[in-house]
Amino acid sequence: MTIKEGQTIFVVGVPRSGTTLLQAILTTHPSIISIPETHVFRFIDDFKWKDVSRTDQDERRQLVERVSTRMPGLIGAANKTDLLSMTGEVALHTFVRQLFLKLALQYNPTYSDQHILLEKTPAHLLHLSTIKQLFPKSKIVHIVRFPPDVISSVQDSFGKVNSLIARSRLWKKGIEHGVKLKRRLPEDLYEIKYEDIVEGPECLVDLFQWLGLDFEEANLMSLSEKYRGLALRHETWKSDRQADQIENRRDKWKERMKVEEAWFLSCLLRKEMQYWGYEPVETHFYRKMDIIVKEIFRTSRYYLFEKSRK
Repeated sequence: MTIKEGQTIFVVGVPRSGTTLLQAILTTHPSIISIPETHVFRFIDDFKWKDVSRTDQDERRQLVERVSTRMPGLIGAANKTDLLSMTGEVALHTFVRQLFLKLALQYNPTYSDQHILLEKTPAHLLHLSTIKQLFPKSKIVHIVRFPPDVISSVQDSFGKVNSLIARSRLWKKGIEHGVKLKRRLPEDLYEIKYEDIVEGPECLVDLFQWLGLDFEEANLMSLSEKYRGLALRHETWKSDRQADQIENRRDKWKERMKVEEAWFLSCLLRKEMQYWGYEPVETHFYRKMDIIVKEIFRTSRYYLFEKSRK
């Protein structure tokens, strides 16, 4: 058995944009089976392999070990042994298909070549060219969310970077990658907004139709089960989800950041927000001046710290 050409979907988006929600929604369809996040294409690009038409055993070992280290528990022991035992030179796309096939069977033994395999890794938004190189007939779904909601959620969940300027650049970089592929291969990438998903099922009907599938709203009653099935041991925020309905977490930024911070992000990302139809946040003049001064200080300190680490 193998993964058929054109039977793969990749869900991407800036982290905290709703990629897990979209993944769970899509896997409510009986024809779609998903695997947890792999980060495979990110690691492939890290290695900077020049010749993807072949891989030797050592290169494949590097990839499997990197995935196993960064995503503990993803690859079962037996599958890891099988993958590492492959001898001779193997094309990279063949090896990645074997990896995905073993993961599909590991997480859902009923998987067959009649199913559509879905993989979701937010960071793959920066590696779309590699995806299309190895899976040329794949479908890519890019989910976008209001920048202050995304960035405030990232700050709340991961911390580390206090600079809104640095965070906005990461959001912008990811969005630009998606828009670039959409312009190059418009038939292969579907753009959807988080806000449209939580407002009602109409946009999901269009998405499923684009994928050549029927949408049944009643299937959404199994969402919590899908979340748990996609969670690795350390991903408790997925396994703990109990809701069997689409939660509307729109405008959560209002609980996580000040209005002047959201205004500042609106200024930094005005062009991109306009492209996606997002209205900018406004605030009083004195608050604008205050956040500008604070961000200059925060960003200077952040980049000085990053420079000292190199």
